[in-house]
Amino acid sequence: MNELVKNCVETRRNAIFNVYDVKNEENLKKIEEFFKKLEEFANNYDDVMAFESAFASSELNQEYMTLFTQIATTETAKNIDVNEYKQNPVELSGDDIAQMAADEIVEGVTSKARGIAYREAYDKVRDIPGVGEAIDIKNKLGFFGRFKK
Repeated sequence: MNELVKNCVETRRNAIFNVYDVKNEENLKKIEEFFKKLEEFANNYDDVMAFESAFASSELNQEYMTLFTQIATTETAKNIDVNEYKQNPVELSGDDIAQMAADEIVEGVTSKARGIAYREAYDKVRDIPGVGEAIDIKNKLGFFGRFKK
């Protein structure tokens, strides 16, 4: 499995266990079954953008949200001292923490995917005959233009 795709899967797994103290055997079994399916699904993708796009529109995405919600209603949220992170203490429910974790996962994965896509696109554009050289010339002109009065 592609390392970045693997990180996306593990981030989703960690989101559950970092927020909830999962002790219920039935929930642990459901988590294990879900991640087996997700890993099988992820094995089909060598590109993180393709994986995230396919996952977002798959039934697995909804299944993950349902699983997360079920765990939020049946397991105890870990004690997270929000005072360490905020100057004005705020009480957060397990659902609030779960939503924050899910938002962070989506933002992190999306940001990584955009960076990868940008680098790949930039490299492909530079490979077009003459374009790479033109980009280099433009960058040099911009650099030396800074010294103009």
